[in-house]
Amino acid sequence: MNGFIFSSLTTIVPLGVIIYVSYRNLRALQKKGPWVPAVLFMFILTIWLATGFYWATHTLMMEEFLYDFSAMDIGENGLFLLMAALVGASFREPLPRDLPAFVTSFALAMGNALLWGVWNGSWLRDIIAGLFLWLLIYTLIRGLKQTGCMNRSTWIFFGVGSAGILLLQIATALTEGMISAVFDFSSEVFWFLGILYFIVRIVRFLREDLPEKGAVILACAGCTWVLCTMYMSSEPYYTIADLINVFMLLLMMLVLERKWGESI
Repeated sequence: MNGFIFSSLTTIVPLGVIIYVSYRNLRALQKKGPWVPAVLFMFILTIWLATGFYWATHTLMMEEFLYDFSAMDIGENGLFLLMAALVGASFREPLPRDLPAFVTSFALAMGNALLWGVWNGSWLRDIIAGLFLWLLIYTLIRGLKQTGCMNRSTWIFFGVGSAGILLLQIATALTEGMISAVFDFSSEVFWFLGILYFIVRIVRFLREDLPEKGAVILACAGCTWVLCTMYMSSEPYYTIADLINVFMLLLMMLVLERKWGESI
């Protein structure tokens, strides 16, 4: 019974926060006028809300998910596309092509997708999702490079950390018992250190009113990093990341309000 109550709260509370963020973003659109990134954020929130209701309904009706491909998967793939569009719409000019970013983002996205397939066995669904995630990561890397909002040491941290996470998750899948748990926990350390980085950077921008031209891109990158943390985590790390996800949406909303109407 206690488990059911906790599960219900961790499902309902995020939905309540998303409804609040959606309402506030809609009010801002009415008062300040249309701005493409904010309109795209409204679409993202709509998908998040719809998939959240889908998750809540399915959880109440069935003990576990047994589908191969559902409306929720289509919604999440659309979310990746809209987030990538939001990043692109934040710039006055189209982002330049970048071959290293193209290759790196493919390796990261498909590495994640293949590990999802190992975990749940839904290979086709996960590979398709990986392709959409690839586009998002590729766009984010180019956007972060264009704004110059991450220094060389930070790029090294995320590059080494991302590769380390993939290797640790492969080791987790190939081992059992305590050894597997140690590998899994080690990968979670990297995930949550990345989350902490994005939260600190965004909160500093909001509190100190820093002239951060890449704040919107950082917020999108933070949301994407948290999403990947959720997808690659088991309990209790998944629930923790899920709750952080709604906090990231709040930060995203505040960043957009601060940067309303600006282009990079």
